[in-house]
Amino acid sequence: ERFQHSGQTISKYFLEVLHSLVKLYPEVVQLPDPNIIPEEILKNPKFYPYFKNCIGAADGCHILSKASSDDSGRFRNRKGEISQNILGICKFNLQFCYVLGGWEGSAHDGLVLQYALSAGGGLTVPDGKYYLVDAAYALKKGFLPPYRGIRYHLQEQSLAAQRPETKEELFNLRHSQLRNAIERVFGIFKKRFTILNHRMEFSVPIQARIVTALAALHNFIRLNSGRDEIEDWEDGVQISDSEHSPGRVHHSEDDREMAIIREEIAVSMWEDYQNTQR
Repeated sequence: ERFQHSGQTISKYFLEVLHSLVKLYPEVVQLPDPNIIPEEILKNPKFYPYFKNCIGAADGCHILSKASSDDSGRFRNRKGEISQNILGICKFNLQFCYVLGGWEGSAHDGLVLQYALSAGGGLTVPDGKYYLVDAAYALKKGFLPPYRGIRYHLQEQSLAAQRPETKEELFNLRHSQLRNAIERVFGIFKKRFTILNHRMEFSVPIQARIVTALAALHNFIRLNSGRDEIEDWEDGVQISDSEHSPGRVHHSEDDREMAIIREEIAVSMWEDYQNTQR
């Protein structure tokens, strides 16, 4: 009655538009060029040359979901809500470069990432490059988390109201400042498309396709508008629950390689920082 059309007609055209937006995805959501250092790093002495091989940031984000009674247990996240866990990866210009939706809310971020890197997920990381991730992720080739057990999130650093006292604290501070891009993207994403803040009355596959379609539309808007009016992210954005579950982080054989890279960055950054403080 509200739309003066039958539910069948509305559903038909909804699916047609959804299909068109999903087809747009590979045109506007593309992995970064590994040969280009992001301007946001290159032009900021806090990040360059330390993070010169970083090409983006990744995280998981929950959106409310609908699941059958048989599947509700799998889709119930740590907060007791039925949700799907989305893996989002962004460039530092606040455009998505990879999005994977449809995973149940109980799935750990690391498991979603593992699938993304499989043949079915289609995510690849060029040799020598990496994405920033939070402490919910293990050290893994191509993904660089902060030091665990050290103040990390920007809010924690602000509350401490003091300068970094160790190379680990300095690394975590700058890592957090740079990785904040993905939290901003998710904030803008949810603010722009309010459907993401409400439980979707669609099947799980359609819910996943909606996320894909809206990621494409988000990038299309940013690519074709001089300035994005929705700039700030809201504090209420629910980033994946698993960032608060350190016991579930699993280490891999790639740990040593990324641990060495992290340590080299931290040492170089700390030496330069101390020199500027003299």
